[in-house]
Order: sequence, then C-alpha cells, then structure tokens
Amino acid sequence: MSINPYSPGAGTDPPVLAGRDSQLALIQTAAERAEGGMDVTPLILTGLRGMGKTVLLHQALTRLDRRGWGTGYLEGRKSLDVDEATRLIVSEAESHLTARRRLVRSTRRILSSVSGLTVQAGPAGAAGVQRQVSNHEVADQNLVVVLRLLGQAAREEGCGFALFLDELQTLRRRDLAILIRTLNHLRGLPIMFVGAGLPYLPAELASASTYAERFDYTVIDWLPPDDVREALVTPADQSGHSWSEDGYRRVYEVSHGYPYFVQLYASEAWGRAELAKRAEITEEDVREAEPRVRSRVDVGLYAARYDRATATEQKYLQAMASLWRLQARSSVTSDRRLEDFAGSVERVRSGEVARELGQSLTAVGPVRDRLIRKGILHSPQHGVIAFSVPGFADYVLRRAEAEAEEL
Repeated sequence: MSINPYSPGAGTDPPVLAGRDSQLALIQTAAERAEGGMDVTPLILTGLRGMGKTVLLHQALTRLDRRGWGTGYLEGRKSLDVDEATRLIVSEAESHLTARRRLVRSTRRILSSVSGLTVQAGPAGAAGVQRQVSNHEVADQNLVVVLRLLGQAAREEGCGFALFLDELQTLRRRDLAILIRTLNHLRGLPIMFVGAGLPYLPAELASASTYAERFDYTVIDWLPPDDVREALVTPADQSGHSWSEDGYRRVYEVSHGYPYFVQLYASEAWGRAELAKRAEITEEDVREAEPRVRSRVDVGLYAARYDRATATEQKYLQAMASLWRLQARSSVTSDRRLEDFAGSVERVRSGEVARELGQSLTAVGPVRDRLIRKGILHSPQHGVIAFSVPGFADYVLRRAEAEAEEL
C-alpha cells in the first residue's frame, strides 16, 4: 500500500504548491533587487482562509534560507504588541543565522543597543531577550533600530533579511501604523517585508497609514483547472498512481478550485482507490469519497465557523443562504461550463440580504462587517457579499432546518 501523498490541513504543505509560481517569483525578484542594492517595496498577500497563504510564506522563507538570507516569521494576533514583536524578530533572526557567526554576533550587539531590551545568556551561548519597559514611543524606536541594524549587519555579511508576518489583519491599528512607519525607514537596506491576511487587509493598512497604499498587493485566489490538475496529477505520478480525466474533473467541480478542498477530496479519493487496489483514481472514487468529505467539513470547518457567529449573525447567514438557493435554482443551465463554477459560487447582493431581513442596509452593515472580520464572509466587489468557503451556504440551510425541527 502506497503512502497517501495529499495533505489537507491548516498550514500543511501540500506535495505540490500548484498555482503559486507567480507569487514566489515576485519574492525571488525582490530578493535579487535587495542584493543589488535597490529598495524593495513591502509585499502583501491577501486571500480567504484555506487558499494557502501560510504555506506560501513558509515556502518563500525556506527558499530565502537556502539563498543565505536571514529570515523571521511571526503570526499576528491582537495581543502581539510591538515590543514583543521586536523581541521575537531578533530571536527568530538569531535562530536562522547560526551558520553566519558574524551576523549572530551582530544580532547580539543589536539586542544590547536597543532601549528597553536586555540580553540573557542561554544554553550553548544562545541569547535570550527580555523586555524591561513598554511604551509606544520606545517601542516604535526599538523596531526601527532593530530592523535597521539587522539590515546593516546582513549587508555586511553579503545577504539580506526577510520578515514574514502572517494574519496581519489581527494586529491593532496602532501597531499596524507603527509597522508601516518602520518599513518607511528601511530604504537602502537589504530588507524584505512580506505580510499576509484576509481580503479586507488592504483597507485596514490604508486606514492605519496612507503610506501603505504604495505597498505591492497580490491576491491568493482560487486555483484554475490546470493548477488543480497539477496539484492532483503530479503527486500521484510520483507515487506510481494516476488520475482519470473524469476523476480530475469531478474534484475540480466539487472543490471549486478551493485549495484546501482539492487536497481533501484528493486524499479521500486516493483512499478509496487504494481499498479497491487500483492505481488509477476515477470519478467513482471521488463520488464515493464525497459523503466522507462532507461529514469532515460539517463537523470541523463549517461547524467551527457557524458556531463563532452570534445569533444575530447566524440569522444574517441564513437569509443570505436562502437567497443564494433561490438564485442558484434560477441560474442552472445545461450549457454552463465547468470553469464557470470556481470563485463564482454562493454570493448575493448585500442589499438583497437586508431586504430579506426586513431591515435597512445601514442597520445590517455592522453584522455583515463582523462576519467579514471573522473570515466567514468576504466582499468580492462593491455591494456583493459571498461565503468564504464553498458549500457553506448549503450547510447553513441544513443546520437551520435541523435546529428548526428540534424546536
């Protein structure tokens, strides 16, 4: 029995990172610019949960590590203040620079030179960092000084330093403003910043500082058919298996090109083919896997999102799902192409949701905005609202009907 090569899961590296070559090329180009003494514009990756933003950051970090760069990775959260972020950045830098002794020594000098931070000796001479004071002005200065000194040390060593910050939308606006101001003070240094977050992140950054309007933004989106094929076929080929054409098309149809679902359906279909002792994965395997996939996402992904919503928010979701069902039934045609499904499902006009609830658009606006911030909904264009995960509308309807029967 072969090992299943597919890897559905949050932040789990797939066997093949399909459809993300352009973003990795952007980061490689930025590294080359920095090494050539040119300024690098901060890069912001935005996309829905499950699109592979975290995986992309890790892949880019690994490539820069191999290039000889210093790297640091942080995951944003509301409780992450600038002081703590500064401490983590320096600690991360040191952990990734053990092969560059001069740069490690420079990192330790950085620690001792920054107001409010002290160095403690650790095992095998490793440095630890402790915070002594905390105020916004000192925190702002500390972050600038730390990153500038890291950049100068990296330049002396003939490399660069890259900072990756995931879940950037979770930071408080005050801390976003400090971060943006800091990045504006790093010109002329081989420093790269790559941030990632939900689709509303650009608006948050612009609200924190207009300088963020000059960042480079790129969207991590649904996978088109050819990239889904690559994500399925290449790992199978490497394991001595194959996909039939109808099997691949069925995965694309039910996943809508949503990367997490591509891996999930592929993993379950692989298991069905293995049980049947067949090397080829077919449409029949995918269809037999669908109930299992539906059960997994119902009790995991869908339930977790729905249960995070308040009662008022759940009513909004139910109204939206009901409208989508009516819309879907009226638009089904025999000549609709497979490509028409990806990224175009489960969306309605926000004004129609307000009317369905018998309220004004202004009254329901805060509810909609909270659901967007929770990652349950997103707004792909002005006046339009969509569920962030394929199939969630159907789950909302089934959940509402089941709860109504229990009353």
